[in-house]
Amino acid sequence: MIQSFPLKCRLWVSYDDDCDKMVYAEGNTFTRGIGFPVTGSFDKDKVMWHIGFVDCNSKDIYAGDIVRVTKGDSIKVYEVKWSQQAAGYYFINNGRYIAINGCAQSHGENFHMLDNVEVIGNIFEHAELLK
Repeated sequence: MIQSFPLKCRLWVSYDDDCDKMVYAEGNTFTRGIGFPVTGSFDKDKVMWHIGFVDCNSKDIYAGDIVRVTKGDSIKVYEVKWSQQAAGYYFINNGRYIAINGCAQSHGENFHMLDNVEVIGNIFEHAELLK
């Protein structure tokens, strides 16, 4: 059975006054978080799509998120990225890759939860977590 989920995305917006903010799409416009529509063209690297999974706290996971992956006593931190070549999302840090499918556990009919994955930030606000 093919799983489906609503398309969600967010955008990292940089303003002239050095005020950067994450805004979320509502319908076909970015409004949530700032109170007015964001218009114009966007840097494609700043648009982050929901990957169709939630973390261990039921928080949506987006491309550009930084996640903590726990396997037994091992805890590692990764960035969530899209691979055009593999046509899917994966976790990466310092050349180490993890296929997201290997972490997936089915929980219900309409979504997947990654039990051993926790969103701890994103690459725009918390890039230092990847070091």
